[in-house]
Amino acid sequence: WCATRSNAMKCPSEAQTFALTLSVARKFQTSRVFVACDPHYIAGTMRRFSQLAELHRTNLTLFALPTQNHTLANFRPDVKSIAEQIVCSSALAFIGNGYSTWS
Repeated sequence: WCATRSNAMKCPSEAQTFALTLSVARKFQTSRVFVACDPHYIAGTMRRFSQLAELHRTNLTLFALPTQNHTLANFRPDVKSIAEQIVCSSALAFIGNGYSTWS
């Protein structure tokens, strides 16, 4: 819902989120970053994060839950989000969003 006109000012931009992600990855000395977001936006988010990683010449490896050609791709969005929470709960660090219902 960050894209709606009335809420657009509340949510960080992809560039801001990527900068924070990069900072935290460097702090924890990791290059592996799991990206979780609404299944409708994951492809675009991964594409934009990959572009930003290339622009910043980072060695980040970005990954997310499969969205196609995988058993998990057929699951309901609420089931996928539970799987994302399990992955995130095992992470060295978690970057949430105060406006996210899952964070």
